[in-house]
Amino acid sequence: MNIRSSLVTYILCALSTFSVNAFAHIQEVPQIQVTGFASTNIAPDIIHWQLNVNNHGYQLEEVAKKHQSIVSQLLATIKKQNIDKKTLQTTNMRFGEKTKYQQNNRVHDGYNASTQLSFTLLNIDEYQALWLKLASIKGVSISSVNYDSTKKTTLEKSTRLSALKNAKDKAIEMAGALAVNIGDPLVIKEKNSFNRQGVESFQRARLSDSNAVTPISIGLITID
Repeated sequence: MNIRSSLVTYILCALSTFSVNAFAHIQEVPQIQVTGFASTNIAPDIIHWQLNVNNHGYQLEEVAKKHQSIVSQLLATIKKQNIDKKTLQTTNMRFGEKTKYQQNNRVHDGYNASTQLSFTLLNIDEYQALWLKLASIKGVSISSVNYDSTKKTTLEKSTRLSALKNAKDKAIEMAGALAVNIGDPLVIKEKNSFNRQGVESFQRARLSDSNAVTPISIGLITID
């Protein structure tokens, strides 16, 4: 590799999930482009839940009343736990006709009603007790649970700085091997990273299998 200048300007690229900060103009000078990565493992301390309520019957008014009763019982149960009340939300409240196939034809089979409910449990030790309470309410199922940390924002900031330092150290090491000096960075960019324990990652379970409940293993989540 031919280096025409004693100054090698590098591009730092830190893996993180925040805004992009770049210099407006990049001169045509020799460059070293590197990518820095850092991650932090931490035990989760909160859990995001999403539940479904479903029931059906043959009289719409009775189905609606029954559904309202189930949702009320569910809300009363959840509010007794240590939750973030600002996150408690009911969405996608629906009811309509239920049909089935019979002799190659779609026929009326009563009515159904459904509601989704989400909230954040602040005490992770209440997980199993809440699981069993939910299992006792007919018509309720768990759509997803998602481990998270109240320290996530702080850790993301420190992890991002570690990624930048990692990128800079790489650039200095590479320039040293070529016996040249490193100047100021031309561009600092951040790339979105995918957190396996983020919103996209869930543990799924049907409450109908409540007899199989066992103590959970929380493990660690990774902050990128």
